[in-house]
Amino acid sequence: MIRLFYLLAFIILVFANNAGGQINCIAPDSIIEKYKDDADRLALRRISELNLSYQDSVEIPKIISDSFLNELIAVYNAVNIPERDTVINLFNIHTFPDMIMRTVVVAADSNLNWMQQLHNGVIPTGYHTLDSIIAKYDLTIDEYNTWSNWFSWHAVYFKSQVNYNIPALATAFETLPDVYFSEPTNFAGDGDDISDELVFIVGENFGHNLFYSVGWGDCLSGCIARRAWWFKTYDDCSVQFVEALGSSLPFTGIDEQSVTPISIQPNPFETVFRIEGVSDSFEYSISDINGRNMVSGKSIEKNISNLENLIPGIYFLTIKERDRVSTHKVIKE
Repeated sequence: MIRLFYLLAFIILVFANNAGGQINCIAPDSIIEKYKDDADRLALRRISELNLSYQDSVEIPKIISDSFLNELIAVYNAVNIPERDTVINLFNIHTFPDMIMRTVVVAADSNLNWMQQLHNGVIPTGYHTLDSIIAKYDLTIDEYNTWSNWFSWHAVYFKSQVNYNIPALATAFETLPDVYFSEPTNFAGDGDDISDELVFIVGENFGHNLFYSVGWGDCLSGCIARRAWWFKTYDDCSVQFVEALGSSLPFTGIDEQSVTPISIQPNPFETVFRIEGVSDSFEYSISDINGRNMVSGKSIEKNISNLENLIPGIYFLTIKERDRVSTHKVIKE
């Protein structure tokens, strides 16, 4: 009953945050690309946790992945929250790669003709069913392991160009009668991570809950200690920082509140805006929604002027300081 409740709640949240199957929170392509792996990994975790039917799909469902991507971009854009700078700029936290999404291993008798073809780097191999899987998912040979000829079987590691649900892909390979086994490659240990948990607080609106965490202390065996920062995101791309949880940070010289949030005023602007919260010297660039650089330069002044040639619309301001890089949405009236 509890699992059904969480399943229904998750479905409601996904469709509320991503009704059109698109990314609603605005960010440059470089930022979307930066967090795409995290979104796909969070989607796969949720599919596995709730035992959704998507477990059998090699393709990661875009509607679920984009829902998580909206959350991640919303936090990235929340530049007025100091804790955002802690997790984005100070620690640069991403999901721990517990789910490998681009590599699958296939083991079979090394004497088979198609295995010998793979050993020689030849694709297609002449084994139609195998070649169909390789072609469908645009796989290439990443490595061929003979295990020093200790066994009669060898293993070939296939690599994809995009993220896939690798356990489902391995299952597709295991349907072939000559395959001994197929499985994802493994990544041992633990470390920094982003997790999404369905947390409901009585009297509050539903929202996604992202936990950015730093782990330390023998992380190869599972991390002895961890500190997490809890953000709640909403379907209008707004973000609320809830609280910091877990162990105190042991790192010398790190102050979670030491990073000054950046603000741009006025925004929307006409021909000039002022940047607050930056260091004395910084580089900046302004790009349009297609990623084309429109204005760039270095400044020791906080006023950015001579913007009258920009046509009205949405732009992205990237600020590069000595110890951080941040991107902000600005609007030209």
